[in-house]
Formats: sequence, C-alpha cells, structure tokens
Amino acid sequence: MVEFRAQETGPSERGAAIPDAVNLAPTLEGPCGRAWLVDLAGVRRRLDQARPDTTVAAWIVEASWAHPVWHSYLVGLVHLRPDPLVLQPILHRPDATHEFWLFALDPDKPRAPQISGEQRAAMLFPSNFGAQLACPSDAEAMKTIEAAINEIVRGTLSPDTDFRRDWVARFGASNIEVR
Repeated sequence: MVEFRAQETGPSERGAAIPDAVNLAPTLEGPCGRAWLVDLAGVRRRLDQARPDTTVAAWIVEASWAHPVWHSYLVGLVHLRPDPLVLQPILHRPDATHEFWLFALDPDKPRAPQISGEQRAAMLFPSNFGAQLACPSDAEAMKTIEAAINEIVRGTLSPDTDFRRDWVARFGASNIEVR
C-alpha cells in the first residue's frame, strides 16, 4: 500500500485555497489541518428539534493539502440503536452499532456557521466514504473516528476519494457496493 503524506509536497504547494477564516478554537489540530466538533445542540435548536436524533457527533475537518479544490470535509457519526421516530437502519454488517460518513464540503460556503449549527453543512454528494462500525459505546465510536480525524490533520490519511482504499483498509467496505 502506498501512503500519501501531506509533507511530501507541502500543504501550501498542493492544497486548495481557503477563502474563509474560522476563528473558533479547533477541537483537534495537527501540522496539516484542524477539526471542529459541530455544535449539535445548535443544529437541533435551528431545526426546532426537541429530542436528540441518532447523530452522535459531527466534525468539520480542514485538510486543504488533500485536494486542489476541496479544503474541508464533514465527518458524521450516528448510532444504529432502534429509535421509534427514525427509520430502522440497513445493517451492512450484522454486528454494526454505529455508522460514519465522510463528505467533501462546498468550498465556497463559510464553515463557521456550519460548525456553530447556524447553517446546515454544505455537503457535496456523493459521499467520499462511509462505513459501519462495531463499538461497545458512543464514546468508543467517537474515539475510533477521532483517531482517523487525527490522522487527517497530521497529514497521514487523506479524506479525498483517490485514497478510499486507505479508508477501506481501516474500516472495511461495509457500505461500498461491489458490482
């Protein structure tokens, strides 16, 4: 497996321009990027949603080194526990307890309102990657995803679709349809 590292080309030499400054303290930071936990309470207030949904966490991840156009990504994590107000999930692996998705974000939309929950995440479709996990708790699922986000901000795991094989190597291909 060939592993791309941001340091090989330098984040500023290859990366996408970042048109908006985010002046919020990042939750995670590394030499090649930053990541912020999205304020889910703010999202739920904006949606006038009185009860929590299945979303465990969401992060906006800045990794301009990963692609010449996309500078930021959304990583969303949901639990797959039964919920009478939510459609039952499709399990792609029988032991799945959580699912996460990785999306590129629209590079022309400001990120700070997405982080604070004032605006909906400006995800680009289709997703870059998604997988189901088997974790004993929401906290363990968060640790698993935070480890991947730490690799992104260190520049050792690219969120770009050209490196999907690296994500499959870590998390499996449970959500990838093979034809």
